[in-house]
Amino acid sequence: QKEIRARSGAVLGAGMILRSYPTELAAPDATIPGVIALRQMTPHSPIFTVGRSTDSGFDDLLYNIRSSFPNVKDIHWVNVRAEPSVYINQTPYILMDEGTFSEEELASLHISSARIEELETKLKQDVIAEAGAKRGQFVVHTMDPTEGTVPQRIMVKRVQTPRAAKESQTSDVNFEYHRVPLPATD
Repeated sequence: QKEIRARSGAVLGAGMILRSYPTELAAPDATIPGVIALRQMTPHSPIFTVGRSTDSGFDDLLYNIRSSFPNVKDIHWVNVRAEPSVYINQTPYILMDEGTFSEEELASLHISSARIEELETKLKQDVIAEAGAKRGQFVVHTMDPTEGTVPQRIMVKRVQTPRAAKESQTSDVNFEYHRVPLPATD
């Protein structure tokens, strides 16, 4: 697509796309809408793992955890994604190369926590700049079970880094966000 090849951001450069993984493609028996791959690590403990979550899914997840474990005072969120991502309009999007790199290939690059968060800040700025130049419009990509990666034009209302997205939703709890990028495994 011509518009994607013309990108010129510091991180969101030519041929780079932002792709979501729609939560509706998650397991049909998902217990919390907007949360992918939720698992409780051990029965009766407040330790969970989760894939990506929308903002509303994250809110529901926090509510469920706090309802089930009312004595829990601290929540630690550990993001192990190894590729930069941003939240646009409360939906997470990961950075991918349209033509050459798969999500797994990008994730296999070894990168420090500080560097990935720096890239996410620049990626946020790139999205805001590109959307601003196009009267708020921006092209993202989504996964379709039959068509694969499909472009979609959206109106950008809010852009956040993963850290900012999670921290903005947790003002009533002791919350710590940790970034520990792990390479993809086979």
